[in-house]
Amino acid sequence: MDFQKLVEIYIELEKTASGNQMREILAEFLKKVPSQELALVSYLTLGQIASDYEGEVLGMAEKSVLKAVAVAGAVDQSKVNKLMQELGDAGLVAEKVLQKKPQTLVPLGKLTVKELFETLHKMAGSIGTGSQDIKQNLLAAMLQKSSPSGAKYIIRIALGTLRMGVGDMTVLNALSLAFTGNKESKEILEKAYNICPDLGIIAETLAKGGIKAIE
Repeated sequence: MDFQKLVEIYIELEKTASGNQMREILAEFLKKVPSQELALVSYLTLGQIASDYEGEVLGMAEKSVLKAVAVAGAVDQSKVNKLMQELGDAGLVAEKVLQKKPQTLVPLGKLTVKELFETLHKMAGSIGTGSQDIKQNLLAAMLQKSSPSGAKYIIRIALGTLRMGVGDMTVLNALSLAFTGNKESKEILEKAYNICPDLGIIAETLAKGGIKAIE
């Protein structure tokens, strides 16, 4: 799935204050997500790359992220730092910088959800000497493949500041609505989540086997 499709949903969710509306927007979208990517989308929508208990963190500081933005947009670091002072949000900085991305820097192909997810995991697994440079380069390459709006959300995910107001229960309720057609299954899903607090596993199980598989 093209990451931009997910970005468009994020934009909608960010504009929505109502929890019910959020759930409905997300439910409609989740119906269209390929089952093999449902877990990935569930994690990313929470601004994560795995469930909380797995403790997967990217370990990137804001300074490193801003360096990747400068590289991706082929602009001077001082310009990026100045924008950060003005906007106070690294995601908005990336969006602005990438709007003027030189065409020569645009790689062939579009960024997919799978590629984003796998690259973020690769970044999380990079430790030791030179790991910050590896992470910066991987992040810059993804930013170059994404749209300016996509860059905003990639940066927010990298820093753990997605800020869309979507929590575990929002995703759980949206899954219930998308795959069972009603809210009544919510209790069964919540019980399952209390036993197995991993939205990715729950999403995949529900998509493949329905509510019976969850039970």
